[in-house]
Amino acid sequence: MERVLSTYLFSSQALGKEPLAAVARAGIHSIELFAAGGHFNFRSPEQIRELSHWLDSMHVSLHSVHAPLDRSTGRGRDGGAPISIAEPDKLRRIEAVDEMKWAMELAEAGVPLAEIDRAAEAFGMPMGPVELVDSVGIDVALHVSKVLGAAMNRPVPQKLADMVEAGQLGRKSGQGFYRWENGKAVKQAAAGGEGNAEVEDRLILPMINEAVACLYDGVVRDADLLDAGVIFGTGFAPFRGGPVNYAREHGVERIVARLNDLAKQYGERFAPHAGFSKI
Repeated sequence: MERVLSTYLFSSQALGKEPLAAVARAGIHSIELFAAGGHFNFRSPEQIRELSHWLDSMHVSLHSVHAPLDRSTGRGRDGGAPISIAEPDKLRRIEAVDEMKWAMELAEAGVPLAEIDRAAEAFGMPMGPVELVDSVGIDVALHVSKVLGAAMNRPVPQKLADMVEAGQLGRKSGQGFYRWENGKAVKQAAAGGEGNAEVEDRLILPMINEAVACLYDGVVRDADLLDAGVIFGTGFAPFRGGPVNYAREHGVERIVARLNDLAKQYGERFAPHAGFSKI
């Protein structure tokens, strides 16, 4: 049985390297992150980078995130409903598949692969979705697409099935969406096509739309938990603060207007969700 320890034990102080090292020395290799004010701020890119480095160096994994509500001590979040830490994994699966889905649609529309990845990286993602799929494995991506496609009534990208049949499995076979040499993707410079802003909107805004839908439909009950789950689970640009925080800071009306523009150009799949009226 896996033993998991919550950093709540150290919540009276800022989370640091020494408490985590003590956890590792005790033979516990999985933690629940207690994301309370003054202990750990999941919106801070610097704290996230430090935590990732500490966990990797100590061979400790992140089991879950607990963002508590505790007005009486001042160490919890301000406002919102109590949070269950059992929900982020479902959100992670939904978000990851959506990013891949929108990337595949862009590729099938003729947008160069490297341009898609550059748009995601310019937004702040640690890796573009095309390179990510190649790194994980086309066969793995196909399996996940089939499972979630059946559960969520979504089509499986035919391109993935064709590539698996051809033995193009990504990095591990040396050829996927990219050709791989010495463990690195060989990317050709994108010539022409849509500008970065257009590609970024078509790739990122549907993810924001789906996140808002998750919140509105009750998949996740709290915006802070949703943002934390997407940042830690999918690598969503940490400095953006998560999809809901990004929508609020970037301007909900502006995002809704842009999604309406995209829906007119590319179809109803870009139509903004009704949940934007609640955030």
